Amino acid sequence: MARVGFHDLAFDEGFVSALRADGALVRFTRQERALLGLLAAHPGRLFVREELFTALGSRGSDRNVDFVINRLRGKLADNGPERRFISTQYGEGYVWVASGAELAEPGGFFVIGPVRGLDATSANAVLRPLQGALQRRLGQGRSVRLAPDLDAAVAGGFRFSVEASFHGASGCVQAAFVLRQEPSRAVVASFRERFDQAAPEAAIEALAGAVADAAWMRLALGPPTAAAPADLPLHLRLLGASMLLDPSSASWSANGEHLARLRERDGADPTLAILWATYLYGRMTSEPGDEPLDRQAADAVEAEIEGLVFEHLAAIRQDPIMALAAAKLLLSIHRGHEALAESLATAVLADSAAFAAAFGVLGQIKAYRGDLVEARRLYDEGLKLCEPGSMFDLNIQVLKAISLIAEDDRAGVEAAYAQIVEISPVAHRQLGLLFLPAADDGLARRLAALADRTSARQARRAIAYLHYRVAPYFRSADQCANIMRGPLVHLVRRFGASVASEAIWREMPQELHHLRGMRGTSSPGS
Repeated sequence: MARVGFHDLAFDEGFVSALRADGALVRFTRQERALLGLLAAHPGRLFVREELFTALGSRGSDRNVDFVINRLRGKLADNGPERRFISTQYGEGYVWVASGAELAEPGGFFVIGPVRGLDATSANAVLRPLQGALQRRLGQGRSVRLAPDLDAAVAGGFRFSVEASFHGASGCVQAAFVLRQEPSRAVVASFRERFDQAAPEAAIEALAGAVADAAWMRLALGPPTAAAPADLPLHLRLLGASMLLDPSSASWSANGEHLARLRERDGADPTLAILWATYLYGRMTSEPGDEPLDRQAADAVEAEIEGLVFEHLAAIRQDPIMALAAAKLLLSIHRGHEALAESLATAVLADSAAFAAAFGVLGQIKAYRGDLVEARRLYDEGLKLCEPGSMFDLNIQVLKAISLIAEDDRAGVEAAYAQIVEISPVAHRQLGLLFLPAADDGLARRLAALADRTSARQARRAIAYLHYRVAPYFRSADQCANIMRGPLVHLVRRFGASVASEAIWREMPQELHHLRGMRGTSSPGS
């Protein structure tokens, strides 16, 4: 199925997300996708509220239709007096009024074109090898298309275009290439090349590497403009940039080799240093390998992160997104730098427009100091500003939910979990164990099947992750105990005390030690 464009948005198959003209990615929740798919498939048709309510699969009031429509209008920037996407037929329902056009095939990432200055045969001697070299640098499923007569409207279906201009001189080909981010057509980088007709392979490989690096850096850092209120924090930008290399699943490991190569060329670059520190922490936290995390394994990595931040702090602290990344890293390594982290985040909030990202970091600092009410107020301020249903929205929702677990507010946790799964259904599988309450009712019943399918290895890693990477964000022993209690009760009940290492049991709050006496119902080695 082809991508389809409506106004300044290019929607992917199934309306999972859309790409704005400025390059920003908009994600849609399950209910939003249900209404988008129905309305956009039947432009001009009036859908009464009952039909849309049925499409949502909702229970309760059909006012939920209005809620989802209003949320969609916000994401589609459709709030003007003249509706561009969804028109209201008062007293009856809603009509899709936008007309669409097919764009590029799904999976398209780079398109090479338009091409000027040489005939097709001569140009293809450079462009076809360039197409292959770029393709080898992308993850599986990312396509590179060669389109010499490219139209700007078609280019909008891709993330980047490479415009090529040639002229021949003295037995070689002189060329200029312009990398543009689509569909905004903003220039990302330009390259001047000279190809000897005898052996252009090395120059083409070097060009492909430079183009891929420039595209990755744009995804990781965003456009070179002043910070905006809803700008993504660096760790989310870096995770999104990994999609260039591994489109099947955003992952930290996909960025490692790419970043290492860039740092080999310019190891003194402060931006690359903070990117590398962010990558190191993300990999250590999310992809620790086969064995659970422990303090000894993490110490050397945290020392490297600390050194990188302090070495380059003076150079990056005037960049709001980089300063917030440094603040988050200083807090995350738990080496007594929370006062400096707070001063960095407070300065960003006071002196720049990066409000949402600053609220997220300040909320974590308040939570660490035990002021969970103020932490959630800051999280809520951030949630008001970030794109509903976005990766940023999900990130702050999870931080808020963890603070509710730390306070043992079970009703709040239930509501937060429902919101998280609404944004990202896969969160049930990825995060469900962290939300297990000690009781056997409510949310525990929803998560019981997930806990029953958990292997002993997964259970050990979940407990280690909570102990080493979640609980340390709370200095209060009672709050740390609340973080650990629910998952520990269920997983010790299933696998016995060996679900936590001796080192973890020694460091665990005293009030949880009685759980060691519970008998497991499954073999610890299963």
